[in-house]
Amino acid sequence: MAGKGGNGIAEAAVNKQVRPVLIASERTAGEYAVFLHHLSVGLADESISAMLVYPPDLDVEAVISPSVEVVRHPAINLPLMGHKNRKILIETLVEFKPTVLHCLCETRAQLARFASGRLNLPYIQMVNSLRRRTGRLTFSPKRCVKIITPAASIKANLLSFE
Repeated sequence: MAGKGGNGIAEAAVNKQVRPVLIASERTAGEYAVFLHHLSVGLADESISAMLVYPPDLDVEAVISPSVEVVRHPAINLPLMGHKNRKILIETLVEFKPTVLHCLCETRAQLARFASGRLNLPYIQMVNSLRRRTGRLTFSPKRCVKIITPAASIKANLLSFE
């Protein structure tokens, strides 16, 4: 399935059972709750173990299939706890043994890139809205295997920043 010049990380992931970690934002909860529900049920139907990394203080249990493990990030929702929260998240991800990260919102892109680097995993990034010139959105050229946009206008806007 792998071609010449392929990404070694992506090729290794193809040979294992897929264990995705979905990284969501508060906006994902509001705008894409139905999508999250269908996605989690579909993963459960295929007997795929999945994890959802989700902001605290949001009720996702009504939206997500019970077979999807939910992890709150940040775990300690206090200022100056970023380093500790990232450490907790990475430890949790290592225990889950994911094969791919799928960031569902560009607002969590930095977290996806960080986790991907720490775990040496490929990640997929969704960009669901137009970016402002002041916003900074960077991708790892080695680990980001796909950028998904729902509209041509969003793709054009994203490409205008390169």
